[in-house]
Amino acid sequence: MAAMDQAVRTGVAPLGDDRTADELFALWDQVDAANSSRMEEVLDEYGWPGFRLVGRDGASAAWLPIQHADLRPELQARGLVLMPTAVEAGDADSSEWAYLVDRVRVGNDEPQLYGTQWRLDENGAWTPATPIENEDGVDQRRSDVGLGTLDEYRLELEAAYEMPDESAPASTQ
Repeated sequence: MAAMDQAVRTGVAPLGDDRTADELFALWDQVDAANSSRMEEVLDEYGWPGFRLVGRDGASAAWLPIQHADLRPELQARGLVLMPTAVEAGDADSSEWAYLVDRVRVGNDEPQLYGTQWRLDENGAWTPATPIENEDGVDQRRSDVGLGTLDEYRLELEAAYEMPDESAPASTQ
């Protein structure tokens, strides 16, 4: 599920899959719907799929489709109910919980707590998708859940999504 979640968002097929980026992008809603349905079944049967049940990689892989279930806000809300208990028990990643908190808040057009959800503004600069509640305290909140500072995150986004300078010679890109 996680591999396809990322494939439809990046256009990079998992190993052994020869679909093009456009073919993968066209599957985005279908993959999200299937992943959401499966995660609903997992939550029904097991509760939050934490480290003890599925390992660290499995827990992150289970969190991802819930994080991206923007068309199923009730599933994201359910994750917000189940995940804190797992985090408190050391059975889930607190930074992933922070991302889910902000994702749900942004979906509800509410201020973020951790500043994890960003977008490009009209000038092509990265900016928080919604304002950040008590921005003076955001770096402490981020630290409390294992995230770096807001400035570090912005720099990571800029580096990860850097658009090549079309005026630069190809060898420097």
